[in-house]
Amino acid sequence: MFIQQKRGLSVSPPIIITCELCNTLENLDECNPPGDILRIMSKRNVCSKCAFWMDKIAHPDIGNEVIGSHYYIVYPFVKRPNNVIKGSEGKEFYIRRFDGTLIKSNNIWHQGEIPEHFRKQLPDTANFLSLITYTKLSNDPHKCHAKGCWDRYNCLRYNLSCERDGPFNKIPANHTIGDENCPYKYKRIKNMIYAIFILCLILFAIAIYALRKLSKQYKTLQEIYYLQKLMLSHSQFTNDANEMILWKIRYDIWCWNENLVKAENYEMAQQAKVATNIIADMITFYRNNLKADNNDTYIKK
Repeated sequence: MFIQQKRGLSVSPPIIITCELCNTLENLDECNPPGDILRIMSKRNVCSKCAFWMDKIAHPDIGNEVIGSHYYIVYPFVKRPNNVIKGSEGKEFYIRRFDGTLIKSNNIWHQGEIPEHFRKQLPDTANFLSLITYTKLSNDPHKCHAKGCWDRYNCLRYNLSCERDGPFNKIPANHTIGDENCPYKYKRIKNMIYAIFILCLILFAIAIYALRKLSKQYKTLQEIYYLQKLMLSHSQFTNDANEMILWKIRYDIWCWNENLVKAENYEMAQQAKVATNIIADMITFYRNNLKADNNDTYIKK
């Protein structure tokens, strides 16, 4: 009985296979791939990783793109609703297919890097672009079909579909990129120089207009300054004239006071003396509170 229990508790040895493509050892007991992958593994005697890429080759995903030997599934741009689960956390990517098609997507799912021995079956189909380059290509959709140009593989406008029957020529090993002197490139440079020239003219016209406005404002400020200066001078003259009038009134009352004393009218003389003191206080107040400073402005204390 003890022997039977021991047999019941015994564990079967693991099933380990060696992949015929990459020589990777894999324990089938620890592997739980989908049904299609498992069938490929048992039929072709390969590991789960190789079976995964063989399934991608046999049944390519809709919207798949290979960029830099990485496999991506590119879905259309998602606008709303915002709660939709999007690949790459909803980051925007700009892609150019080798046929010239431009793609903008915020729903890209990375499937992994393609192993070296599958890259012939899954070659690159596109490349990533920056936002600036994507905008330039979108605004000017010109496509180049110069299949004999030695710079064609370094040109974002070259349409690789021209080489469906194979390359037109072989690019020399000593060729320097840019030596072809692409006429479209020089046309763009010419247009850019023309645009810069027009922009400089516009900026020059704006600068002239601004200088004229500033000149008019400066003249207006000068006129205001001279007018204020004239008003202050007039005010100073008025104040001086008022002070002289007060002095004249004080002098007349003082003379009147002397005549009253001679006439022995002391009561009226006393009132005249008080009046002269009041006028003296007014003159002192005038000098202390309505006095011009060095800048021709008045300080009211």
